[in-house]
Amino acid sequence: GQTLSVTSTDAAGNTSSAATISAPDTTVPAEPSGIQLSDDGKTIFGKGEVGSTVTVTDASGKALGTGTVGADGTFSVTLTT
Repeated sequence: GQTLSVTSTDAAGNTSSAATISAPDTTVPAEPSGIQLSDDGKTIFGKGEVGSTVTVTDASGKALGTGTVGADGTFSVTLTT
């Protein structure tokens, strides 16, 4: 989502005060990339869209861990047993 400002200007060049509206983010993030598993098998690392939530699931769809992609575009998820 993004906040947008909207103004109007008449023929004489007078500009109104700004009205604001929030535009929703409707774009699906790209799939995570650069996925790596730590040597001990307990943590998954990778890259993704900043601010998005990453969920790791097993083959049956059970969530094993979640994390958030940081400002640098990377994430780390510690897996539950």
